[in-house]
Amino acid sequence: MTTFTVYSRPDCHLCDEMTGRLNQLKQDYTFDYQIVDVDSNIEYKKRYGLLIPVLTLINSESQEEVLCHYQLDEAILMQYLSKLK
Repeated sequence: MTTFTVYSRPDCHLCDEMTGRLNQLKQDYTFDYQIVDVDSNIEYKKRYGLLIPVLTLINSESQEEVLCHYQLDEAILMQYLSKLK
């Protein structure tokens, strides 16, 4: 199963919007996501702290690929999800 990562922080309305939309999409597609508090790790904070929310995926080369940040880019996400349906 494909698992996305959402880098987030508490009390972030954009993060809540992104995860809310992901929850809607989970009704039609088989995927999961995990939420990681960007402030829980100094490397995450340096890499993504000003960009949250950030949606990532581990790609076929086992590298973390940023799909979008600030807002959910549904066009990019749908490229991945269409392969799962």
